[in-house]
Amino acid sequence: MTPDRPLSDRLQDLALTLLVVGPIALLVRGFVLTKMWRWLLVPPFGLPELPLSAALGGSLVMALLTHRVPTAEEQETPAVLQGLLSVLSSLIGLGFAWVVKTVAY
Repeated sequence: MTPDRPLSDRLQDLALTLLVVGPIALLVRGFVLTKMWRWLLVPPFGLPELPLSAALGGSLVMALLTHRVPTAEEQETPAVLQGLLSVLSSLIGLGFAWVVKTVAY
């Protein structure tokens, strides 16, 4: 974060991230995981479908296990933008999974 921004602005960004963008990103990642599981793992391996609640929990566990310290450049990026980029990358991954499902099955 840039030091020239007032503390109140930074706190507003943090609140927006924690209360709005974070939960949306979690739901999108859970939805994407559910769809990818259904499309790519159920047909070839005969696995049971993954409910959204399990996908949300799995997404949280994966985030915890793969957490990394952000670089100095990444720390300059507002948390709201990082959350929105996370949602966008999840949806792009879902698009690639749809292509694989369509071509392979």
